[in-house]
Amino acid sequence: MRLLYNLIQLACLPLLILFIASVLLFRPEKRTVILHRLGFGLRSMRKSNKLSKTIWIHALSVGEVTSALPLVRALHENEPSILLVFSATTVSGLQLAKEKIGPYVDFVSAFPIDMLPVVRRFIRHIQPNLFVLIETDFWPNVLGQLSRSNVYSILVNGRVSEKSMLTYLRYGFFFKPMFDNFNLLCVQTKNDAANLHRLGIKQSKLKTLGNLKYGAAFDEKNVTTSQDTLIPVNHLLILCGSTHRGEELVLLEAFKNLQRNHNNLHLAIAPRDISRSDEIILLSQQFHLTRSLFSLHSPDLVDLLVIDTIGDLNSLYFMADIAFIGGSLVAEGGHNPLEAARASCPIVFGPHMEDFSEISDELLRCDAAYLVTDRRSVESTIDCLISSAELRQEAGKQARSCIEKHDEIIPAHLQLIRKIL
Repeated sequence: MRLLYNLIQLACLPLLILFIASVLLFRPEKRTVILHRLGFGLRSMRKSNKLSKTIWIHALSVGEVTSALPLVRALHENEPSILLVFSATTVSGLQLAKEKIGPYVDFVSAFPIDMLPVVRRFIRHIQPNLFVLIETDFWPNVLGQLSRSNVYSILVNGRVSEKSMLTYLRYGFFFKPMFDNFNLLCVQTKNDAANLHRLGIKQSKLKTLGNLKYGAAFDEKNVTTSQDTLIPVNHLLILCGSTHRGEELVLLEAFKNLQRNHNNLHLAIAPRDISRSDEIILLSQQFHLTRSLFSLHSPDLVDLLVIDTIGDLNSLYFMADIAFIGGSLVAEGGHNPLEAARASCPIVFGPHMEDFSEISDELLRCDAAYLVTDRRSVESTIDCLISSAELRQEAGKQARSCIEKHDEIIPAHLQLIRKIL
């Protein structure tokens, strides 16, 4: 199958060259990343004689980089003799990796374009003893070439959504051989392991280690935005994280209605795609709310603050009184509620938390989260939380306590990596 894949690549090479040329010419913000993904600037990654082993850790984008951070930090602190190389695929992911991961690794790089000459160049220069893929971003040539080069490869924090599983089963002839290139697939839940076993992956290659983000014990000292710089201490903030189109209208209408009964109330919306920030500002005009973009650092106190920056959402949960998890009122599978739980924030989400069903179910069982289905239930649930400081405090306490039960996650991953090396 990989032969056919590379033949198709070869046939499409003229189009690929044209695409790369157009990006280099018309997208200056992506020039450096594209050149790095083609293998330029790799010489400085050669292994130092003082370091016995090299681990190459890869994350696709912002979410996966965030998942990787606690593991990378633990490797840096506990295995100082190991050279750590970290890569990311997207521009935003690479930007966040340089900022958050950079202090704990020896090199941060863009991920190679999945063409054999480029992939071989990366492997030749990095010379990894272990390749760790965080969650997703599967590429046939990368995984195949690592296997051919006898590089031990593991998937960490893997999860298989129902949507992904349907794709894997439909195109099993393509995905099964690719997954077989891994020496070990470490997944979040037993259900994820069962799904991969259904695909034909041997049970001996599957290991359930839990969700890496449970181990991301957020360092409050790294919170750079103080409560006073966002809203006054006697005001309440509802923070809606990773929202999608179709949710903001519901949230804005509910918020406007809540303002009629509650003073000193503020809303912050962090869209999953920050390019939609201006769209949300325009949408809010029909509700006659004062509004601003977070990046403007406006000194004025406004009704609505649209978070149009990358990497600030985790910190902002510590400023919030109530958190809504986006992608859950619309059929997007939801987003990770652990950052909000870590901040001891009472959590509200919709019925579409399929991608985080185990976490959301546990939070509901702990009375740390509230399930809503529409604008009316959003409004009534948040109204109850606004009206009772005791309820907010107890729900937030339960949320924090719920995730602290999983403090063995990082040690389990470290033990596994030590065993492999």
